[in-house]
Amino acid sequence: MSLDVFSLTLTIENQPAGNEKDDLNFCCLESCGKNLYVGTKDCLVLHFVLPDLSQPGNEKTCPQQKEVKKRHLGTKKPIRQLKASPILTRLLVLSDSAVSVLNMFSLEPIQTMQKIRNVALFEVNEMAAFTDPVFIELFVVASKKKAIYIYAVSTDKWECVKEVPFPEEPLALAVDRSCLCVAMSERYILHKHTNGTTQELFPYDKVKQNPIIKVVGRGEFLLNGPGSLGMFVTNCGISQRPPLQWPEQIYMAAVYFPYVVTLDSEALRVYSILDQQQKQLIPFQKGCILVSSQERVFVLTSREIYSLIPVQIEEQIETLLSREQASEALDLVKGARAVIPKNKYKAVYQYVLQQAGFIKFFQECFSEAKELFIKGHLDPREVIALYPDSPPLSTTFKQPRPSVCNIKDLNQMKKGDPERLQRYKQFLVDFLSAIRLTEQAQLYKEQVDNALLKLYAESGGEELIHLLSTNNACQLNECVHCLEKHKR
Repeated sequence: MSLDVFSLTLTIENQPAGNEKDDLNFCCLESCGKNLYVGTKDCLVLHFVLPDLSQPGNEKTCPQQKEVKKRHLGTKKPIRQLKASPILTRLLVLSDSAVSVLNMFSLEPIQTMQKIRNVALFEVNEMAAFTDPVFIELFVVASKKKAIYIYAVSTDKWECVKEVPFPEEPLALAVDRSCLCVAMSERYILHKHTNGTTQELFPYDKVKQNPIIKVVGRGEFLLNGPGSLGMFVTNCGISQRPPLQWPEQIYMAAVYFPYVVTLDSEALRVYSILDQQQKQLIPFQKGCILVSSQERVFVLTSREIYSLIPVQIEEQIETLLSREQASEALDLVKGARAVIPKNKYKAVYQYVLQQAGFIKFFQECFSEAKELFIKGHLDPREVIALYPDSPPLSTTFKQPRPSVCNIKDLNQMKKGDPERLQRYKQFLVDFLSAIRLTEQAQLYKEQVDNALLKLYAESGGEELIHLLSTNNACQLNECVHCLEKHKR
Protein backbone atom coordinates (compact mmCIF):
# COMPACT_ATOMS: atom_id res chain seq x y z
CA MET A 1 0.00 0.00 0.00
CA SER A 2 1.34 3.45 -0.92
CA LEU A 3 2.47 5.94 1.69
CA ASP A 4 3.36 9.59 1.17
CA VAL A 5 6.96 9.60 2.37
CA PHE A 6 8.14 12.69 0.45
CA SER A 7 6.64 15.72 -1.22
CA LEU A 8 8.33 17.02 -4.38
CA THR A 9 8.99 20.77 -4.60
CA LEU A 10 10.97 23.01 -6.95
CA THR A 11 13.99 24.44 -5.13
CA ILE A 12 16.05 26.21 -7.82
CA GLU A 13 15.10 27.04 -11.38
CA ASN A 14 17.75 28.04 -13.91
CA GLN A 15 16.66 31.30 -15.54
CA PRO A 16 19.07 33.08 -17.91
CA ALA A 17 19.82 36.69 -17.00
CA GLY A 18 19.48 39.53 -19.54
CA ASN A 19 19.97 38.58 -23.19
CA GLU A 20 21.87 35.37 -22.53
CA LYS A 21 20.88 32.73 -25.05
CA ASP A 22 22.52 29.76 -23.39
CA ASP A 23 21.21 28.42 -20.13
CA LEU A 24 23.52 27.07 -17.48
CA ASN A 25 23.42 23.29 -17.69
CA PHE A 26 23.53 21.68 -14.26
CA CYS A 27 25.48 18.44 -14.14
CA CYS A 28 26.41 17.67 -10.50
CA LEU A 29 25.41 18.70 -7.01
CA GLU A 30 26.61 18.62 -3.39
CA SER A 31 24.75 19.48 -0.18
CA CYS A 32 26.26 20.43 3.17
CA GLY A 33 23.85 21.81 5.76
CA LYS A 34 22.14 24.85 4.25
CA ASN A 35 24.86 25.14 1.59
CA LEU A 36 24.09 23.77 -1.84
CA TYR A 37 26.79 23.57 -4.50
CA VAL A 38 26.02 22.99 -8.17
CA GLY A 39 28.47 22.24 -10.96
CA THR A 40 27.64 23.22 -14.53
CA LYS A 41 28.57 22.04 -17.98
CA ASP A 42 30.52 25.29 -18.53
CA CYS A 43 32.85 24.74 -15.54
CA LEU A 44 31.02 27.01 -13.10
CA VAL A 45 30.60 26.24 -9.42
CA LEU A 46 27.45 27.84 -7.98
CA HIS A 47 26.82 28.28 -4.25
CA PHE A 48 23.26 28.60 -2.90
CA VAL A 49 22.21 29.11 0.71
CA LEU A 50 18.91 27.33 1.24
CA PRO A 51 16.12 28.37 3.62
CA ASP A 52 15.68 26.60 6.94
CA LEU A 53 13.12 23.80 6.56
CA SER A 54 12.13 24.15 10.20
CA GLN A 55 10.44 27.49 9.38
CA PRO A 56 6.85 27.04 8.09
CA GLY A 57 6.47 27.56 4.37
CA ASN A 58 10.20 27.51 3.58
CA GLU A 59 10.00 24.05 2.04
CA LYS A 60 8.25 25.72 -0.91
CA THR A 61 10.70 28.60 -1.28
CA CYS A 62 12.66 28.93 -4.51
CA PRO A 63 15.90 30.91 -3.94
CA GLN A 64 16.60 33.66 -6.46
CA GLN A 65 19.74 33.93 -8.62
CA LYS A 66 20.99 36.94 -6.64
CA GLU A 67 21.69 34.58 -3.72
CA VAL A 68 24.23 32.62 -5.78
CA LYS A 69 28.00 32.82 -5.50
CA LYS A 70 29.93 31.75 -8.56
CA ARG A 71 33.43 30.54 -9.38
CA HIS A 72 34.63 29.69 -12.88
CA LEU A 73 37.47 27.18 -12.92
CA GLY A 74 39.04 28.50 -16.09
CA THR A 75 38.20 25.78 -18.62
CA LYS A 76 35.17 24.79 -20.68
CA LYS A 77 35.03 21.32 -19.23
CA PRO A 78 32.02 20.30 -17.12
CA ILE A 79 32.17 19.91 -13.37
CA ARG A 80 31.95 16.16 -12.76
CA GLN A 81 31.93 15.90 -8.98
CA LEU A 82 31.70 18.10 -5.87
CA LYS A 83 32.32 17.20 -2.24
CA ALA A 84 32.19 19.56 0.75
CA SER A 85 34.14 18.97 3.96
CA PRO A 86 32.56 21.05 6.74
CA ILE A 87 35.37 20.14 9.14
CA LEU A 88 37.99 21.62 6.82
CA THR A 89 35.60 24.21 5.29
CA ARG A 90 36.81 23.05 1.89
CA LEU A 91 35.05 22.12 -1.37
CA LEU A 92 36.68 19.46 -3.56
CA VAL A 93 35.92 19.85 -7.26
CA LEU A 94 36.53 17.37 -10.10
CA SER A 95 36.73 18.85 -13.59
CA ASP A 96 38.88 18.09 -16.64
CA SER A 97 40.17 14.95 -14.88
CA ALA A 98 41.66 17.03 -12.05
CA VAL A 99 40.67 17.64 -8.42
CA SER A 100 41.06 21.18 -7.10
CA VAL A 101 40.16 22.76 -3.75
CA LEU A 102 38.04 25.84 -2.99
CA ASN A 103 37.05 27.57 0.22
CA MET A 104 33.50 26.37 1.02
CA PHE A 105 32.13 29.89 1.56
CA SER A 106 34.15 32.30 -0.58
CA LEU A 107 34.83 29.77 -3.39
CA GLU A 108 38.39 31.12 -3.51
CA PRO A 109 40.98 28.55 -4.66
CA ILE A 110 43.40 27.23 -2.04
CA GLN A 111 46.68 28.21 -3.67
CA THR A 112 48.85 25.92 -1.55
CA MET A 113 47.07 22.81 -2.88
CA GLN A 114 48.06 21.94 -6.42
CA LYS A 115 45.59 19.99 -8.53
CA ILE A 116 45.56 16.20 -8.44
CA ARG A 117 45.48 15.19 -12.10
CA ASN A 118 44.35 12.12 -14.07
CA VAL A 119 41.37 11.50 -11.78
CA ALA A 120 38.31 9.49 -12.88
CA LEU A 121 36.33 9.88 -9.63
CA PHE A 122 36.89 10.30 -5.90
CA GLU A 123 35.34 9.67 -2.50
CA VAL A 124 35.94 11.16 0.94
CA ASN A 125 36.12 9.54 4.37
CA GLU A 126 35.15 12.19 6.92
CA MET A 127 35.64 9.74 9.80
CA ALA A 128 39.37 10.38 9.60
CA ALA A 129 38.72 13.96 10.72
CA PHE A 130 38.37 12.90 14.37
CA THR A 131 42.12 13.08 14.79
CA ASP A 132 44.79 15.54 15.82
CA PRO A 133 45.87 17.16 13.60
CA VAL A 134 42.56 17.30 11.76
CA PHE A 135 42.48 15.80 8.26
CA ILE A 136 40.18 13.80 6.00
CA GLU A 137 40.94 10.88 3.71
CA LEU A 138 40.55 11.36 -0.03
CA PHE A 139 40.25 8.23 -2.18
CA VAL A 140 41.14 8.95 -5.80
CA VAL A 141 40.46 6.56 -8.68
CA ALA A 142 43.20 7.25 -11.19
CA SER A 143 41.96 7.37 -14.78
CA LYS A 144 43.32 4.59 -17.00
CA LYS A 145 45.20 3.14 -14.04
CA LYS A 146 44.41 0.08 -11.97
CA ALA A 147 44.70 1.78 -8.61
CA ILE A 148 43.11 3.93 -5.93
CA TYR A 149 45.32 6.53 -4.27
CA ILE A 150 44.67 7.60 -0.69
CA TYR A 151 45.44 11.21 0.30
CA ALA A 152 45.55 12.79 3.74
CA VAL A 153 43.91 16.20 3.28
CA SER A 154 44.17 19.10 5.74
CA THR A 155 43.07 22.73 5.38
CA ASP A 156 46.06 23.83 3.28
CA LYS A 157 47.82 20.72 1.99
CA TRP A 158 47.35 17.15 0.90
CA GLU A 159 49.70 14.21 0.73
CA CYS A 160 49.43 10.86 -1.02
CA VAL A 161 49.94 8.27 1.71
CA LYS A 162 49.04 5.02 -0.01
CA GLU A 163 48.49 3.32 -3.35
CA VAL A 164 45.94 0.48 -3.47
CA PRO A 165 46.33 -1.64 -6.66
CA PHE A 166 43.39 -3.38 -8.33
CA PRO A 167 43.20 -5.94 -11.18
CA GLU A 168 41.41 -3.35 -13.36
CA GLU A 169 40.24 0.26 -13.21
CA PRO A 170 37.40 0.79 -10.67
CA LEU A 171 34.17 2.19 -12.12
CA ALA A 172 32.34 3.13 -8.89
CA LEU A 173 33.39 3.49 -5.29
CA ALA A 174 32.01 3.97 -1.77
CA VAL A 175 34.00 4.17 1.47
CA ASP A 176 33.11 3.07 4.99
CA ARG A 177 36.12 3.77 7.23
CA SER A 178 38.80 1.26 6.15
CA CYS A 179 36.49 -0.67 3.81
CA LEU A 180 36.28 0.16 0.10
CA CYS A 181 33.32 -1.17 -1.87
CA VAL A 182 34.30 -1.10 -5.54
CA ALA A 183 32.55 -1.85 -8.82
CA MET A 184 34.82 -3.44 -11.41
CA SER A 185 33.76 -4.08 -15.00
CA GLU A 186 31.71 -7.19 -14.15
CA ARG A 187 31.39 -7.53 -10.37
CA TYR A 188 31.58 -5.80 -7.01
CA ILE A 189 34.37 -6.37 -4.50
CA LEU A 190 35.19 -5.34 -0.93
CA HIS A 191 38.72 -4.28 -0.05
CA LYS A 192 40.11 -3.47 3.41
CA HIS A 193 42.94 -1.08 2.64
CA THR A 194 44.40 -1.35 6.15
CA ASN A 195 45.22 -5.06 5.84
CA GLY A 196 45.03 -5.59 2.07
CA THR A 197 42.28 -8.24 2.14
CA THR A 198 39.87 -8.46 -0.82
CA GLN A 199 36.52 -10.23 -1.01
CA GLU A 200 34.55 -10.79 -4.21
CA LEU A 201 30.81 -10.18 -3.98
CA PHE A 202 28.48 -10.74 -6.94
CA PRO A 203 28.37 -9.83 -10.63
CA TYR A 204 26.28 -7.23 -12.41
CA ASP A 205 25.46 -6.67 -16.08
CA LYS A 206 27.36 -3.56 -17.19
CA VAL A 207 25.38 -3.41 -20.46
CA LYS A 208 22.00 -3.21 -18.70
CA GLN A 209 22.91 -1.78 -15.30
CA ASN A 210 24.63 1.25 -13.86
CA PRO A 211 27.02 0.22 -11.11
CA ILE A 212 25.57 1.79 -7.95
CA ILE A 213 27.19 1.72 -4.50
CA LYS A 214 25.73 3.71 -1.58
CA VAL A 215 26.58 3.70 2.11
CA VAL A 216 23.41 2.79 4.05
CA GLY A 217 24.86 3.27 7.51
CA ARG A 218 27.92 2.34 9.44
CA GLY A 219 29.24 -0.92 8.04
CA GLU A 220 26.62 -1.44 5.30
CA PHE A 221 26.37 -0.76 1.56
CA LEU A 222 23.54 -0.84 -1.01
CA LEU A 223 24.47 -2.18 -4.47
CA ASN A 224 22.69 -2.46 -7.80
CA GLY A 225 22.85 -6.24 -8.03
CA PRO A 226 21.86 -8.94 -10.51
CA GLY A 227 18.20 -9.58 -11.34
CA SER A 228 17.19 -5.93 -10.75
CA LEU A 229 17.84 -6.27 -7.04
CA GLY A 230 19.07 -3.64 -4.63
CA MET A 231 21.40 -5.77 -2.50
CA PHE A 232 22.39 -4.87 1.05
CA VAL A 233 25.92 -5.97 1.97
CA THR A 234 27.85 -5.43 5.20
CA ASN A 235 31.54 -4.57 5.22
CA CYS A 236 32.09 -8.24 6.15
CA GLY A 237 30.56 -9.32 2.84
CA ILE A 238 27.27 -10.71 4.16
CA SER A 239 23.66 -9.61 3.67
CA GLN A 240 21.51 -9.04 6.75
CA ARG A 241 18.42 -7.68 4.96
CA PRO A 242 16.30 -8.99 2.07
CA PRO A 243 16.97 -7.15 -1.22
CA LEU A 244 14.87 -4.44 -2.84
CA GLN A 245 13.12 -5.34 -6.10
CA TRP A 246 13.50 -2.30 -8.35
CA PRO A 247 13.41 -1.49 -12.10
CA GLU A 248 16.15 -2.92 -14.27
CA GLN A 249 17.47 0.36 -15.65
CA ILE A 250 17.71 2.78 -12.75
CA TYR A 251 20.10 5.68 -13.09
CA MET A 252 20.86 6.37 -9.45
CA ALA A 253 19.86 5.65 -5.86
CA ALA A 254 20.00 7.74 -2.68
CA VAL A 255 19.64 6.62 0.93
CA TYR A 256 17.49 8.70 3.30
CA PHE A 257 17.07 6.34 6.22
CA PRO A 258 14.81 4.41 6.58
CA TYR A 259 14.12 4.84 2.85
CA VAL A 260 15.88 4.41 -0.49
CA VAL A 261 14.96 6.65 -3.43
CA THR A 262 15.70 5.49 -6.98
CA LEU A 263 15.66 7.46 -10.22
CA ASP A 264 14.84 6.06 -13.65
CA SER A 265 13.59 7.56 -16.93
CA GLU A 266 9.96 7.61 -15.79
CA ALA A 267 9.76 8.09 -12.04
CA LEU A 268 11.19 8.50 -8.57
CA ARG A 269 10.47 5.41 -6.48
CA VAL A 270 10.68 5.20 -2.70
CA TYR A 271 11.41 1.90 -0.94
CA SER A 272 11.50 1.07 2.75
CA ILE A 273 14.75 -0.38 4.05
CA LEU A 274 12.74 -1.90 6.90
CA ASP A 275 10.32 -4.10 4.93
CA GLN A 276 11.79 -3.72 1.39
CA GLN A 277 8.42 -2.63 -0.06
CA GLN A 278 7.85 0.22 -2.51
CA LYS A 279 6.05 2.95 -0.58
CA GLN A 280 5.71 5.77 -3.11
CA LEU A 281 5.96 6.44 -6.84
CA ILE A 282 6.38 9.99 -8.11
CA PRO A 283 6.23 10.42 -11.92
CA PHE A 284 9.36 12.36 -12.90
CA GLN A 285 11.28 12.66 -16.15
CA LYS A 286 14.58 14.27 -17.14
CA GLY A 287 16.18 13.63 -13.77
CA CYS A 288 19.91 12.93 -13.84
CA ILE A 289 21.29 13.16 -10.29
CA LEU A 290 20.09 12.20 -6.78
CA VAL A 291 21.84 13.55 -3.69
CA SER A 292 20.79 12.86 -0.11
CA SER A 293 21.29 15.36 2.70
CA GLN A 294 20.26 15.47 6.36
CA GLU A 295 17.05 17.37 5.59
CA ARG A 296 15.97 16.07 2.17
CA VAL A 297 16.85 14.40 -1.11
CA PHE A 298 17.76 16.60 -4.07
CA VAL A 299 16.81 15.72 -7.64
CA LEU A 300 18.80 17.43 -10.39
CA THR A 301 17.82 18.05 -14.01
CA SER A 302 19.81 20.10 -16.51
CA ARG A 303 17.70 23.19 -15.68
CA GLU A 304 16.17 22.73 -12.21
CA ILE A 305 16.84 21.37 -8.76
CA TYR A 306 13.93 19.75 -6.93
CA SER A 307 13.68 18.70 -3.31
CA LEU A 308 12.04 15.60 -1.94
CA ILE A 309 10.91 16.97 1.43
CA PRO A 310 10.30 14.15 3.92
CA VAL A 311 6.90 13.88 5.53
CA GLN A 312 7.30 13.92 9.32
CA ILE A 313 7.77 10.39 10.69
CA GLU A 314 4.96 11.01 13.19
CA GLU A 315 2.61 11.86 10.31
CA GLN A 316 3.62 8.70 8.44
CA ILE A 317 2.95 6.67 11.58
CA GLU A 318 -0.51 8.23 12.01
CA THR A 319 -1.33 7.35 8.41
CA LEU A 320 -0.37 3.72 8.97
CA LEU A 321 -2.35 3.53 12.22
CA SER A 322 -5.42 5.06 10.57
CA ARG A 323 -5.20 2.25 7.99
CA GLU A 324 -4.84 -0.28 10.82
CA GLN A 325 -1.39 -1.29 9.57
CA ALA A 326 -0.14 -1.92 13.07
CA SER A 327 2.91 -4.02 12.17
CA GLU A 328 4.12 -1.48 9.61
CA ALA A 329 3.69 1.37 12.10
CA LEU A 330 5.71 -0.52 14.70
CA ASP A 331 8.44 -1.36 12.19
CA LEU A 332 8.63 2.28 11.14
CA VAL A 333 8.90 3.70 14.66
CA LYS A 334 11.59 1.14 15.56
CA GLY A 335 13.55 1.72 12.37
CA ALA A 336 13.27 5.50 12.62
CA ARG A 337 14.74 5.74 16.11
CA ALA A 338 17.82 7.50 14.74
CA VAL A 339 15.76 10.30 13.15
CA ILE A 340 13.31 10.94 16.03
CA PRO A 341 14.69 13.28 18.74
CA LYS A 342 15.78 11.33 21.82
CA ASN A 343 13.53 13.36 24.11
CA LYS A 344 10.49 12.41 21.98
CA TYR A 345 11.24 8.83 21.00
CA LYS A 346 10.05 7.08 24.16
CA ALA A 347 6.68 8.84 24.08
CA VAL A 348 6.21 8.21 20.34
CA TYR A 349 7.15 4.53 20.67
CA GLN A 350 4.84 4.05 23.65
CA TYR A 351 1.98 5.76 21.81
CA VAL A 352 2.43 3.48 18.76
CA LEU A 353 2.49 0.38 20.96
CA GLN A 354 -0.76 1.44 22.61
CA GLN A 355 -2.55 2.30 19.37
CA ALA A 356 -1.33 -0.91 17.74
CA GLY A 357 -2.75 -2.69 20.79
CA PHE A 358 -6.17 -1.12 20.21
CA ILE A 359 -6.05 -2.14 16.54
CA LYS A 360 -5.39 -5.74 17.56
CA PHE A 361 -8.00 -5.48 20.33
CA PHE A 362 -10.78 -4.49 17.94
CA GLN A 363 -9.58 -7.15 15.48
CA GLU A 364 -9.98 -9.66 18.35
CA CYS A 365 -6.29 -10.60 18.19
CA PHE A 366 -6.35 -10.66 21.97
CA SER A 367 -2.98 -12.25 22.68
CA GLU A 368 -1.17 -9.62 20.60
CA ALA A 369 -3.29 -6.81 22.07
CA LYS A 370 -2.43 -7.86 25.61
CA GLU A 371 1.29 -7.94 24.84
CA LEU A 372 1.17 -4.50 23.18
CA PHE A 373 -0.83 -2.92 26.02
CA ILE A 374 1.69 -4.22 28.53
CA LYS A 375 4.74 -3.15 26.51
CA GLY A 376 3.12 0.23 25.88
CA HIS A 377 2.39 0.69 29.60
CA LEU A 378 -1.24 1.54 28.80
CA ASP A 379 -3.39 3.12 31.50
CA PRO A 380 -5.74 0.17 32.23
CA ARG A 381 -8.68 2.55 32.68
CA GLU A 382 -8.60 3.19 28.91
CA VAL A 383 -9.62 -0.44 28.35
CA ILE A 384 -11.99 -0.74 31.31
CA ALA A 385 -13.96 2.31 30.11
CA LEU A 386 -14.78 0.59 26.81
CA TYR A 387 -16.93 -2.04 28.56
CA PRO A 388 -20.65 -1.71 29.32
CA ASP A 389 -21.57 -1.05 32.96
CA SER A 390 -17.92 -0.53 33.90
CA PRO A 391 -17.32 0.66 37.48
CA PRO A 392 -16.76 4.42 38.01
CA LEU A 393 -13.19 5.36 37.07
CA SER A 394 -12.87 8.71 38.94
CA THR A 395 -14.17 12.12 38.01
CA THR A 396 -10.79 13.24 36.63
CA PHE A 397 -10.47 10.45 34.07
CA LYS A 398 -11.29 11.35 30.49
CA GLN A 399 -11.47 8.50 28.04
CA PRO A 400 -9.21 9.23 25.01
CA ARG A 401 -10.50 7.89 21.73
CA PRO A 402 -8.18 5.28 20.17
CA SER A 403 -6.79 6.17 16.72
CA VAL A 404 -8.60 3.22 15.17
CA CYS A 405 -11.15 3.53 12.39
CA ASN A 406 -12.80 0.16 13.03
CA ILE A 407 -13.85 0.75 16.64
CA LYS A 408 -16.51 -1.69 17.82
CA ASP A 409 -19.13 -0.60 20.35
CA LEU A 410 -19.04 -3.15 23.14
CA ASN A 411 -22.32 -1.76 24.46
CA GLN A 412 -24.04 -2.91 21.25
CA MET A 413 -22.61 -6.40 21.73
CA LYS A 414 -24.39 -6.66 25.07
CA LYS A 415 -27.71 -7.07 23.24
CA GLY A 416 -26.72 -8.11 19.76
CA ASP A 417 -23.80 -10.51 20.26
CA PRO A 418 -23.39 -11.60 23.91
CA GLU A 419 -21.05 -14.47 23.01
CA ARG A 420 -18.66 -12.05 21.35
CA LEU A 421 -18.86 -9.70 24.32
CA GLN A 422 -17.94 -12.63 26.56
CA ARG A 423 -14.69 -13.08 24.60
CA TYR A 424 -13.91 -9.41 25.16
CA LYS A 425 -14.63 -9.79 28.87
CA GLN A 426 -12.26 -12.76 29.08
CA PHE A 427 -9.58 -10.58 27.49
CA LEU A 428 -10.14 -7.92 30.14
CA VAL A 429 -9.78 -10.55 32.88
CA ASP A 430 -6.52 -11.80 31.36
CA PHE A 431 -5.11 -8.28 30.87
CA LEU A 432 -6.01 -6.92 34.31
CA SER A 433 -4.83 -10.10 36.04
CA ALA A 434 -1.48 -9.86 34.25
CA ILE A 435 -0.81 -6.26 35.31
CA ARG A 436 -2.61 -6.16 38.68
CA LEU A 437 0.53 -6.51 40.80
CA THR A 438 2.86 -4.64 38.45
CA GLU A 439 3.95 -1.01 38.31
CA GLN A 440 1.56 -0.45 35.40
CA ALA A 441 -1.47 -0.75 37.73
CA GLN A 442 -0.07 0.81 40.91
CA LEU A 443 -1.82 4.17 40.45
CA TYR A 444 -5.14 2.53 39.58
CA LYS A 445 -5.43 -0.32 42.11
CA GLU A 446 -9.02 0.47 43.08
CA GLN A 447 -10.28 0.67 39.50
CA VAL A 448 -8.46 -2.54 38.47
CA ASP A 449 -9.69 -4.55 41.47
CA ASN A 450 -13.25 -3.18 41.17
CA ALA A 451 -13.35 -4.23 37.51
CA LEU A 452 -11.97 -7.69 38.30
CA LEU A 453 -14.49 -8.17 41.11
CA LYS A 454 -17.34 -7.33 38.74
CA LEU A 455 -16.05 -9.77 36.10
CA TYR A 456 -15.46 -12.52 38.65
CA ALA A 457 -18.91 -11.97 40.22
CA GLU A 458 -20.52 -12.44 36.78
CA SER A 459 -18.65 -15.67 36.06
CA GLY A 460 -18.90 -17.12 39.57
CA GLY A 461 -15.49 -18.77 39.53
CA GLU A 462 -12.99 -19.39 42.33
CA GLU A 463 -11.11 -16.24 41.29
CA LEU A 464 -13.65 -14.11 43.19
CA ILE A 465 -12.92 -15.88 46.47
CA HIS A 466 -9.18 -15.59 45.86
CA LEU A 467 -9.44 -11.86 45.14
CA LEU A 468 -11.49 -11.08 48.23
CA SER A 469 -9.56 -13.36 50.61
CA THR A 470 -6.23 -11.69 49.80
CA ASN A 471 -5.07 -8.08 49.95
CA ASN A 472 -7.17 -6.05 47.51
CA ALA A 473 -8.19 -2.46 46.82
CA CYS A 474 -11.87 -3.13 46.13
CA GLN A 475 -14.14 -0.28 47.25
CA LEU A 476 -16.95 -1.62 49.43
CA ASN A 477 -19.56 0.91 48.34
CA GLU A 478 -18.88 0.07 44.66
CA CYS A 479 -18.79 -3.69 45.07
CA VAL A 480 -21.66 -4.56 47.43
CA HIS A 481 -24.33 -3.92 44.80
CA CYS A 482 -22.49 -6.08 42.28
CA LEU A 483 -22.13 -8.96 44.77
CA GLU A 484 -25.80 -8.74 45.74
CA LYS A 485 -26.90 -8.59 42.14
CA HIS A 486 -25.11 -11.85 41.28
CA LYS A 487 -25.97 -13.43 44.68
CA ARG A 488 -22.35 -13.88 45.70
